[in-house]
Amino acid sequence: MEDKMPLVGLCGEPKEALEKIEYMMQALSLQGQFSEEDPVQAKKNRQTEFVRITEKSAEALEALDCLIWSGSCENVLSEEADSLLEEYPRLAVIFVADSPEAVFDALTKPFFHVVRGYALEQDLKAALAKLKKQRRTGSGYRSFPYRESPSSDGRIRVREKEILYLESMRHEIWVHCEKKVFLTSETLGYWEEKLRVRSFLRVHKSFLVNPGQISRIGREMIELEDGSRLPVSRYRYPEVMARYEAWIRHAEFLE
Repeated sequence: MEDKMPLVGLCGEPKEALEKIEYMMQALSLQGQFSEEDPVQAKKNRQTEFVRITEKSAEALEALDCLIWSGSCENVLSEEADSLLEEYPRLAVIFVADSPEAVFDALTKPFFHVVRGYALEQDLKAALAKLKKQRRTGSGYRSFPYRESPSSDGRIRVREKEILYLESMRHEIWVHCEKKVFLTSETLGYWEEKLRVRSFLRVHKSFLVNPGQISRIGREMIELEDGSRLPVSRYRYPEVMARYEAWIRHAEFLE
């Protein structure tokens, strides 16, 4: 599995502003804002993808590492902004304000970073350095739907690095974290796809594991940092090892 560079979404108005932001982002990426400045990393930086987001759907947003939103005071104060920030806490939303008034309004919201449109290069550079630091430390969050009771559902927000593994047991999906365990919805296959970008490993038909929590791995068993031991399917072992080794190389690459 190849190491993935950030997938950055661009949305907002006007079109000219988005074109300028994309050009600036490409230039900053090639200068090494997402990784260290040497020829190998520079080559990897060219793999950074930028996509225009015309509709903020769940499918489009879940795939992103970062969303850059160019807008005005009206956008900042909209229900759309509140909903986006509440429903996708893991997503790093960088808001590019088109006026000083929009900057002040945006600073009252929990955006990942606020960029002044009139100081675009300086502020984007700071935002990308901050994003790079977050990617290194793995400080992102994941929001899960969870069952409060048989007749009541809610949502819970956890740090991705604190997730140990997900378990499928009797048609229920349990999320095991460092300090809590809870029941969520969907299937293990669904969460495997959602967490693939974070390199979670499907080691068994019943287990999806956070590679950052693995302390030892063998052909039949893996041991996690908390002492948990989980089985590894024989037919999955080659792919598990290949993906785990790729994850280790990528982790060392970022150190």
